[in-house]
Amino acid sequence: MNKMRENFLVIGHHLDIAEDASTELLTNLFADVTIDFLADYERVYNLKSTGTDAVRRNRIISAMRARGGLSKAYFESIGNKLGEGTYTVVLTEGSAYFPFIVAPTGPDDTPKGPATLIPDEVTSGAGSGTCYEITVTVNGSASEPELEKLFARLKPAWTSFVYVYVP
Repeated sequence: MNKMRENFLVIGHHLDIAEDASTELLTNLFADVTIDFLADYERVYNLKSTGTDAVRRNRIISAMRARGGLSKAYFESIGNKLGEGTYTVVLTEGSAYFPFIVAPTGPDDTPKGPATLIPDEVTSGAGSGTCYEITVTVNGSASEPELEKLFARLKPAWTSFVYVYVP
């Protein structure tokens, strides 16, 4: 019985450590209060790591706001700035293509073949295997590889852009 009590104490101790680490991680995920991730945020936003922690946090938050997030309007804005005077970019959510399951499986978890369009059977979230397609219409050009590279670098992993060029 003493050995079982010792095991429970050890397990309880490890659970306490995991809870403390999770709480610290959750606190540090937010740019306005982070301490441990300041350098990571600065690396992502290509910022100098000078000044007090408060100054560094404010610089990070300013960079986040300047970037504009990952909204449709943000992508249109950077696309139109990139193509200024040459082409215009319009994003259409809920394109003619339905969301699709990337690797559909059968009831026995064996692959059913290539990714198949399955309308109205898709749940939201990256963990579900869902991929959202957004049509990017580029008016005034036949091809814009730099635009496609930029969007590919910035887009969320669960989003796919379909490019339609209108010369």
